[in-house]
Amino acid sequence: MSFESEPELDLQNNIVRPFNDHFGSTDWKDADKIRDVIAEEIPAKVSADKAYQNAMRNSDRQNTRIEHDRALERVLIELLPDHTELFKQFQDNPSFKKWLCHSMFTVTYEKPPGPLVCRSRWPERCSALSAKTFPLCYVRL
Repeated sequence: MSFESEPELDLQNNIVRPFNDHFGSTDWKDADKIRDVIAEEIPAKVSADKAYQNAMRNSDRQNTRIEHDRALERVLIELLPDHTELFKQFQDNPSFKKWLCHSMFTVTYEKPPGPLVCRSRWPERCSALSAKTFPLCYVRL
């Protein structure tokens, strides 16, 4: 197996197969195009969202998920002119919305680096200080 086929298999397992299982019977006008948009275009656009990237770097998983869902909505609004059917499913079908939010978060979420740890000679002093006040004193594990 080549390295290039592994992401494609992940894509099949994480997005396309569940989409087909749950929503393949939906009467899409162009199901193949919808699958491509869901599997490629939406994850790329959500991942590129600056607010979502910032949340991944600076927030916990729960708050990052909230920002992810906002980013996904922004992406779907951006895609609305070309994919009204997809947007309508997202707005009108709670099951589809829940699945799409969960799937996109699973595919796009990058775990933040480990906790901040003081690297000074006097860590007992650092514990009372803010990492924002003295950023050079801290390093991520």
